[in-house]
Amino acid sequence: MAQGRCSAVLAVALLVASFAIAVQGIDYTVGDTQGWTKPNGNSIPATYLQTWATGKTFNDGDNLIFNYNTVAHSLLQVSATDYNGCIVTAPLERYVTGKDTIKLAGGTTYYFICGTGGHCDAGQKLSITTSGTPGATTPAPSAAAPRINVAAVLQASVAATFAFVAAIALW
Repeated sequence: MAQGRCSAVLAVALLVASFAIAVQGIDYTVGDTQGWTKPNGNSIPATYLQTWATGKTFNDGDNLIFNYNTVAHSLLQVSATDYNGCIVTAPLERYVTGKDTIKLAGGTTYYFICGTGGHCDAGQKLSITTSGTPGATTPAPSAAAPRINVAAVLQASVAATFAFVAAIALW
């Protein structure tokens, strides 16, 4: 009897842990394969970063991943005024690793520019606004476009199935 109770507790613990995975935010690699780079006007148009962001819904808990060459580029988080004027002298944050991950908060507008001379003016800048309210822990569901992290749901389903089978086998 004690073994059955222990198995049930284990199954519930695995199930709870698997669903915690499903509520994680989504990782977005800025610029996809191009990454955070200066538009060249030809193969990389000046608007490529804003075009990349178009149609995406950024939520509380999502992550922006910036990949860039630290010799050629920089990443600055700035105010709206500095974003519009490509002013690099007083950033809110300065990122330096070349593989920077920024966790997003709900109901916030973020402004990013490259601090390397002329890059922001050429279009190496990105502004995004997250849905929800500041400090919200769970984004409100959207009836028009449900947000599902398929990989996380699959992981949760596999973990739940494993937990169920393990509980039955140990019962």
